[in-house]
Amino acid sequence: MKEEPHKPLPDLEKLVSGDMLNRGADLLERGSIISLDLSGQNAYLSKVRGTEEYTVDIVLDDNFRLFTHLCICPYKGGPICKHKIATMLLIRSELEST
Repeated sequence: MKEEPHKPLPDLEKLVSGDMLNRGADLLERGSIISLDLSGQNAYLSKVRGTEEYTVDIVLDDNFRLFTHLCICPYKGGPICKHKIATMLLIRSELEST
């Protein structure tokens, strides 16, 4: 029997509010992600245009779940900002298309 592939970032919608998810999706749709690079095994580095240009680091575990995340923006409303969400949505899209 063929093993089902893991869905990338399966818990993303549970980690953030619908409003924050929409804000991240809006950044992605507007083309605000300047670059997305693989920086190691399951590790991604992006540059996201917001009020300024922000660097985002996302690392996934072997099951493609969020392991660590970091953004240099000043957002204090919770652990996951719209720049991280936009980056994670792009990572999910890239992984699902491969």
